[in-house]
Amino acid sequence: MMPIKILSQKPILDADLFSVVETTLDINGTTHVHRNVYRPSVASVFPLSDDGEIYLIRQYRYLHGETFLEEIAGHIEKNEHPVEAAKRELREESGLSAKNWSEFGTYVGMSSVVKTRIHMFIARDLSEGSSSPEEDESIELVKMSLDEALESVLTGKVKNSIASLGILLLHTMRERGEL
Repeated sequence: MMPIKILSQKPILDADLFSVVETTLDINGTTHVHRNVYRPSVASVFPLSDDGEIYLIRQYRYLHGETFLEEIAGHIEKNEHPVEAAKRELREESGLSAKNWSEFGTYVGMSSVVKTRIHMFIARDLSEGSSSPEEDESIELVKMSLDEALESVLTGKVKNSIASLGILLLHTMRERGEL
């Protein structure tokens, strides 16, 4: 491991959903400046029906100029427990609620430029209700078999990295008899 010493850090942008910090580092006697994005942690939800189907959402992402098929997810508010955020996001984005929750992984979004944690949950024993997406969200709930979801990952129809990871993990868990 190379020795790294943080010489200084200063915020250069503070926005609602992220901040940017400039960090000056000493790496092996050489000074380097990095600018990193810090995002609040995220709760990602993978609802599974009693017959083993998965719910995903479809929504347009203007940043990429295309519609994505992805997991239900949202930022964890300050002082909010990850599972409470997952429950809130599930209700808001899909209208679903779940009686049975299990966290099946915590991952980082990127390891070099963006710092965030993603808590991944399986939601089961589902019941339907009314969704209440945010004003700038237009969300379509999509239900499919786990095999169809896996095929969507393998063929590039699911491009979101966390949705892809979650579907691959769920498929592997099912193959191992853990789901």
